[in-house]
Amino acid sequence: MKPAILLTLLLAAAPLFAADYAAPVQKILATIAADEPVWDYIDQIAKIAPADGGDDFAEQLGKLAAAAQPTDKIVIGGALLAVGEQKDGTLVLQQVIENQAVELLLRLDAATLLGASGGEYAANRLRFMLNDEAVPPLLQVELAKSLWQLTFDPAAKARLKKIAFGESKKSRAAIDATLALGQIGQYESDKPDDALRAALRDLSAFPGSVGAQAKLLILADEKNQQTVKSSSFATNLLTEIVDKIHTRYAFDENNEEEADRAKADKLAARASRALVQSLDDFSDYLDEEDYQEMLNSMHGDYGGIGAYVGMRSGLFVILTPMFGKPAQKAGLQAMDVITKIDGEDIGRKSLEQTVKLLKGEPDTTVKLTVIRKGFTEPHDFTVRREVITLPMMFKEELPGNIGYIRLTGFQEDPARRISTASELKRALGELKKNGMKGLILDLRNNPGGLLTEAVAVCENFLQRSDLVVYSKGTFQPRRNYISKVIGQPTYTGPLVVLVNGGSASASEIVAGALRDHKRATLVGTKTFGKGSVQMLLPVETTRGASRLKLTIAKYYLPSGECIHGRDKGIKPHVEVEEEKLTDAARELRIKELENRDVTLWLEENFDRHREEFMALLVAGDDRDPEKYPGFDDLYKLLTEKYPDLVGACGGALDKQTVREELRSTLFAFLRENRGIEDYPVDLESSEVLGRGIAVLGEKIGGLPDLPLYNEFTKKWQAAEAKKRADEALKKAAEEETINN
Repeated sequence: MKPAILLTLLLAAAPLFAADYAAPVQKILATIAADEPVWDYIDQIAKIAPADGGDDFAEQLGKLAAAAQPTDKIVIGGALLAVGEQKDGTLVLQQVIENQAVELLLRLDAATLLGASGGEYAANRLRFMLNDEAVPPLLQVELAKSLWQLTFDPAAKARLKKIAFGESKKSRAAIDATLALGQIGQYESDKPDDALRAALRDLSAFPGSVGAQAKLLILADEKNQQTVKSSSFATNLLTEIVDKIHTRYAFDENNEEEADRAKADKLAARASRALVQSLDDFSDYLDEEDYQEMLNSMHGDYGGIGAYVGMRSGLFVILTPMFGKPAQKAGLQAMDVITKIDGEDIGRKSLEQTVKLLKGEPDTTVKLTVIRKGFTEPHDFTVRREVITLPMMFKEELPGNIGYIRLTGFQEDPARRISTASELKRALGELKKNGMKGLILDLRNNPGGLLTEAVAVCENFLQRSDLVVYSKGTFQPRRNYISKVIGQPTYTGPLVVLVNGGSASASEIVAGALRDHKRATLVGTKTFGKGSVQMLLPVETTRGASRLKLTIAKYYLPSGECIHGRDKGIKPHVEVEEEKLTDAARELRIKELENRDVTLWLEENFDRHREEFMALLVAGDDRDPEKYPGFDDLYKLLTEKYPDLVGACGGALDKQTVREELRSTLFAFLRENRGIEDYPVDLESSEVLGRGIAVLGEKIGGLPDLPLYNEFTKKWQAAEAKKRADEALKKAAEEETINN
C-alpha cells in the first residue's frame, strides 16, 4: 500500500479542492500497490470526471499530481488524457519522463501511455523530448515509437535507426529499436543486404520472445518482397526515358521556357506527379515549392474562399461552403464543379495546385467558373477572399425536447484546450440537463478532419471497447481504433444522424460506426466515399525538400465495409433528398446574389418589425407569406423589377417562391449583419431535417402537435406507404416471372 505520510499530505491538501473530485481520487491513489499495473486505476479516476466536462476536474488533478509520487502521476496523467484533457495529461506524464530520479520502467510506462492516448499536443512534446540527449536510449526508443504511432513523423524513424545501428548494436535499446523498425516496415525494399534485414536475421537466433518476434517480421518481409521486385523494371524504364529526352529532345535554344521544361529534374518532377496522381484523387507528388506552400498555409493568415473542397471522379468540387463565408455569400453550393479559376482551366491540375489558386491575400477577389446540376451552361461567380475561421459546432433545442447539434468538422485547438469531441460533450450535457428526449446529429456537408476526433466523438455514443474503425494497407498493418470511454457514454438515448454527399472522411467514419453498432438511424443521401489514409513521405533523392503524399491505407467500418471509392460511401437507412429549386426560384436567387434586393429591403424594415420576424423564424410561418410584415410591398418590388420571371418556364415567380427567398435571406441577414450567432434552426428549409425529426419522433413516442411537425410526420408516413407498395409490386412481379 502507499506510505501513510503520502496519504496524509494529500488529505491535508484537500481543502484546496472541491470535495466532489479530490476525496475519491485520493482514496483511489492510496490503494495502488507497488509494482502493480496502473491501467485499471486510470479508468477508476476517469469515471469520477463530470459527464459534461469542466475545468475544475483537470485543475484539481493537476494540483494532486504536483504533490504525488511517480506512479500516481502516471495514473493522474492517464486519467486526464482519458477524459480529453490532452494538454494537462501530457504535461503530467512529461514530468515523469524527464525526471532522471524516477525508475526507468515508470518513465517507459509514461512514454507508452502518451502514444496510446495522446493527441497533437502529446506529439509536439514527444518531439521536444526526443531532442534531449540526456534521455536514456531505451527511453528514446519508447518516445520514438509513441511519436510514430501518433504521427508517422520521419524524425521518429530516424531516431530508431540511429539507436538500432549505433555502436551498441546488442544493447536492449538497439534490439527494441530494430524490432520497432521491422514492425513499421522500414526496409530498403530493393536491397536484400539491407542493414535492418541483417539485424533481424541476427535477432531471430535469440531465444524467447525476441527471436520469435524477429522470425515473424522476417516472414512478413519475405511476403512483401514478392510484390516489390517488379519495381526495378519501372525504375529503369523511367530513368531511360528521362535520360533520352534530356539528351536528345530538340528544343528551341532561343526559348528559355522550352529549354527549362526539358531539364532532367523538371521532367522527373512532372513524371512523378503524373505517376502518383494516376493512383487516386488524393495521392500527389509535392515538389519543394508545393511543399513549402503547404507548410506556409498551415501558419499565419491567408485569404480563402471559405469552402471545403476535394476531388470527385477527377473533377474539382465544392464539398461544403462554410456558412456565412465568402463562397456561400457568393452563391456557391455543395457539389458545384469548378472548371476554371480566374479564366485558367484547372482540368489537369492536382488538388494542391488548384487550392493554391484559390488562396491569396485577404480582400482580393477570385473568379470561379462553375458547372452545377440544373445549369444549362457554366456560370461565373466572383468571390472575395477572407481570413477564414469557423466554429466547431452549432447547438439548438427544438420543440418537443429534441436536441439538434451540427458538427462543421473534426478539429482540435490545443491553444484554447477545446476540440470537436469536447465541445460535443459539453453541448450534450447541457441538452440532457434541459430534458432532451432525442438527438439529431447533423453531419451533412461535414468534410471530416482528424481521425482522433472522429473516434472521440463516437465515444460520446458508444460503449467502451466498441470498434469505431480500422485501417489496413500494404505498408501499414491493420490498426484498430476503439472507444476508450470511461463508464457510460455521454448520451445513450434515441439518435438520428443526417448525412449527404458532402459528408466525407471522419463524418463517414462516425456515421458508419454508429450505424454498425445500431446506435443511430441514418437519414439523407449517400455519403461522399472518402476513407483513405494519406502520409507525407520525405523523398530522399531531393534530400527531403519534396514530399510524396501517398495513400497508405484504407478505412474499414466495424462491419468490414470499406467506405472509400467513387461508387462507395454510406447509404442511409432512410433516403430523402432536398427539394430542388424551381427555375424561377433559381433565377431569383441569382438576381438576389447580384443585386441584393431582398437584403436591402430587410435593412430598411428589420428593426421596426424585429420581434415579428424573430417569432416567425423560431415558431415557423406555416408557409403563409402574409405573416411577414410588409410582404406585399416586397413582392410588388420584385415582380415589377423582374417581369421576365413572372410566368417563367418551370414555375412563375409566385408568393411562395418569394417567401422562401425572404426566409432564407432573413437567416443569413441575422448572422451576417446583426451578429446573432445563436440562431434558430430553420425547420422549414430542409426536407432531410424534417424527415430526421419524423424518424426521431417514432423513437421517442411521438412529436408535439405542431403544424410543421405534423407535416413532417405525414410526409414520412406517405413515403413509407409508397415504399411498402413498391416493394409489394416488385415482389408480385418476381413471383409472376417465376410462375411463367
